[in-house]
Amino acid sequence: MAEIKKTADSCVLYGVPKVHFGRVVDGEEQNSFFPMCLQAVLNYMGQNISYAELMVYTGVAFRQRCAIDGWNVAAIDCRNIYERHLEAFERGFQGAGRSYKISEDINNPKKIIKQDALALIKEELDCGRPVIALGVVGPPEPCIITGYRNNGETLLGWSLFQEWCCEEFDESGYFVKHNWWQDTQAIMTIGEEVGRRTSDKEVLKNGLMLMTTEEMAAYDGKDLFYGGYKAYEEWARLLESGNFSDDAADAHGDLQGMLGGRIFAAKYLKIVAKKHPQAEAELLECAKLLEQVAACDNKIWQARSRYNDLFEKALRKEMTTIIREAANIEKQACALLKQAIDIL
Repeated sequence: MAEIKKTADSCVLYGVPKVHFGRVVDGEEQNSFFPMCLQAVLNYMGQNISYAELMVYTGVAFRQRCAIDGWNVAAIDCRNIYERHLEAFERGFQGAGRSYKISEDINNPKKIIKQDALALIKEELDCGRPVIALGVVGPPEPCIITGYRNNGETLLGWSLFQEWCCEEFDESGYFVKHNWWQDTQAIMTIGEEVGRRTSDKEVLKNGLMLMTTEEMAAYDGKDLFYGGYKAYEEWARLLESGNFSDDAADAHGDLQGMLGGRIFAAKYLKIVAKKHPQAEAELLECAKLLEQVAACDNKIWQARSRYNDLFEKALRKEMTTIIREAANIEKQACALLKQAIDIL
């Protein structure tokens, strides 16, 4: 049950939905951190919005990223979907039709200015609105801040990593984190509804751009990533090369996760098709193809279940065939999506 507890130096919002690995809402298993956190906060604030919508608005459902210089776990970071590192977050808020603020040190995106962040956190929580942060607990991934104590020196909330990275918990299950600013890279606040949400055509144009743009730079200026068809081909090439770093298994799992995200793009296209009968045929056929792309993730898992070693040569050969199959199907889907966009 929602409840707000305030004292002179604290404010805690109880009843904010928990985010965690394997979270399932309305039959949808959630694995992408920011859309998951954003849905939980918006639902707490009374806005009924689906995880699939947020996967699409942010661009997460359409992205495929593979580092140009080899296996790299940063490929799945939301800040590497676009060349402007905050764009995925901004698009999520805009798609939901919400005002927002993002606090970070513009001269160093891996740090925040404590006093600015703290002022935002206290202002929002005092008004009954949870906050999304990057970091606080564990790696710099999104989490939800649900309260503060000791005038803001201590934060409470939900993090997908709290079981491994926290030693102190509130009776509600919230993590309790002291000296939080040392591990925090950004603070994001979600304001009132602004009355305009991103149009279906804008969302689809962005999705097509993400699925067809073949190279982009990372936000930190250090890494370059392939996108679109090139990302699939580089993934297959890395498997064929036989060169595997310590990050290879995790990076491979991330690439699979991005592939599986197409199922949410397909769900969105089916919804759009009902609203735009003039493009219904193209949208539904595109959705069917994207479902086939997402199914390639399951095919890879099925192949992996028959082997003990992820990088056994026979398995790698089987996986590269599936990856290239996914890439070719996605090319067909992109052609249909372009036709639909031209009609809308």
